[in-house]
Amino acid sequence: MDHNGKIMHKYLLDEYVDLAYAVQARLEEALVSLVEILIRETYTKDLCLAGGIFMNCKANGYIWDSTDIDNIFIHPASSDDGSCIGAAFYLSKELNFNPRNILENVQLGPSFGNNEVEKILKTCGVSYLKPDDISHEVAKLVASGKLVAWFQGGCEMGARSLGGRSIVASPTVEGIKDNLNKIVKRREHWRPYCPSINSEYKEDYIKEPLETPFMILARQASYELSKIAPDITHIDNSIRPQTVQESVLPRWHKLIESVGQFTGHSVVLNTSLNVRGEPMACQPHDALNYLFSTGLDALAIEDFLVTKNI
Repeated sequence: MDHNGKIMHKYLLDEYVDLAYAVQARLEEALVSLVEILIRETYTKDLCLAGGIFMNCKANGYIWDSTDIDNIFIHPASSDDGSCIGAAFYLSKELNFNPRNILENVQLGPSFGNNEVEKILKTCGVSYLKPDDISHEVAKLVASGKLVAWFQGGCEMGARSLGGRSIVASPTVEGIKDNLNKIVKRREHWRPYCPSINSEYKEDYIKEPLETPFMILARQASYELSKIAPDITHIDNSIRPQTVQESVLPRWHKLIESVGQFTGHSVVLNTSLNVRGEPMACQPHDALNYLFSTGLDALAIEDFLVTKNI
């Protein structure tokens, strides 16, 4: 950014863009070939993926669309940050202990109750409200075009914000991506944002949908979604959706449902609660820092709502 706060863009040369496209295409071909070998040699059509390469949501979607697998699971902490999980499972096996369970929710990090949050808010001297229904109040702000930090429950494991440490906005508001990039995220203009969609509406917004709770597998946007929300759609009409089940993330689900009541579309723009070059918010102080150092309009932190410029 320059001294006036204007975002400065550096455009890549065409040959670099072509090279990136070619590398991606060859990667996808190689991965599909490996999966096809696995199917032939193991006689199974259940596929589990982990490792840094599988943070590539486009390649993951290509594997699903191009092979004869029946089920796919991609670990949400596929990068180096998940290596410790494999180590723990290995040691558990050596000790004849089986800790396995269905991974539905990745909000396994630090969490903070209302008493602790309110004490911090008072210590920081900020004004706050405690609305009867935090999801409904935030939905009203989001539907009106506001940018709201959403700090609920535990911090997410892995690289994606999935309703624990998120910035939420309405993707149907014209120019919302540019506004978010300029006054909050401070990142490259061409990078699109991702949708969080309640599972019961995934057929309305995703072509050939499947459950993608960890925002790690690309799909094609429906005509309706690409029409109403271009800021969460890639240039090839792909999206990186999070599907949200009420039984797993009830408050996040209710927020998306409430936004739908105001806008007519049960989908929100969801991005991580951080700025470029900084880590995702973990503790309440982190969220307050991002609220008051960026163009965010409000912070919903557990049952409390902190607002500014509203």
